[in-house]
Amino acid sequence: MSRRPTRADLARHYSLEWLQEREDAQTEPCPDCRAPAGTPCHNPITGRPLDRSPAHPGRIRARTSRTAGSSRPSTADASSRRSSPTRQRVA
Repeated sequence: MSRRPTRADLARHYSLEWLQEREDAQTEPCPDCRAPAGTPCHNPITGRPLDRSPAHPGRIRARTSRTAGSSRPSTADASSRRSSPTRQRVA
């Protein structure tokens, strides 16, 4: 029988998860604060690094969409669908 995690176990787990999310997000440049890849996000007003969230939401979304992008159809497929002869736009 396994034991229930203690508060210390949960805090350690979530702090490691937070750090991992920050590290993953740093592979992309931030569209919000303009932090380059490899550096943490910062508050655009104070210049101090973020301490309550791992990164700005736009940076996390950029990282998520880049990693999930391999399962999406390529942009060449999408452009060929748009220019199909059956769906021509009339001016």
